[in-house]
Amino acid sequence: MRVFLAVNLPDGVRRELHRSTRHIREAAQSVAWVRAEQLHFTVRFLGEVSEELVSRLSEELAPVLATHEAFDIELAGAGAFPAVERPRVIWVGVHDPTRLQSLAAKVEGVVRALGFPAEAREFVPHLTLGRVKRPLSGTELQALTRAVIGYGARFALRVTGVDLMSSVLRPQGPLYTMLHKFPLAR
Repeated sequence: MRVFLAVNLPDGVRRELHRSTRHIREAAQSVAWVRAEQLHFTVRFLGEVSEELVSRLSEELAPVLATHEAFDIELAGAGAFPAVERPRVIWVGVHDPTRLQSLAAKVEGVVRALGFPAEAREFVPHLTLGRVKRPLSGTELQALTRAVIGYGARFALRVTGVDLMSSVLRPQGPLYTMLHKFPLAR
């Protein structure tokens, strides 16, 4: 099964974030936008994994995350990878990413010990809003750039756990299912 580890958002934060980014989505209709119910922080993508390895991962990850304190973050600012001028992924970021980076480092230690290869890129906490599938017209790119740069909403969020998610790819978009919740220390 195809799996990843995520910090999911409370429904109220998801709805407000989706509402507050409407002008970004409207700026570029040709972008594949993420549905509100699928907004999350991917902590670690694992790919195709056997059920046996999912079980081992759960056994190893639970005690490690149970010692990591829950924490608050602030969603703030928007941007694009690799750059707003050449967007491939449109995202909302985190005001101070150090706590999410610390959590991701603990997760990375566990998955590496289980034999997963190291991540090719440094962990940069972000919520993916959309993916650019084909080149944008000049008008769309200008409108999207203005909308992303002008995004100023902020949302407080308490991170209380990490979820092991399965992902089934479908023509109408991925279907995510929570397999296991790993609570953090209170």
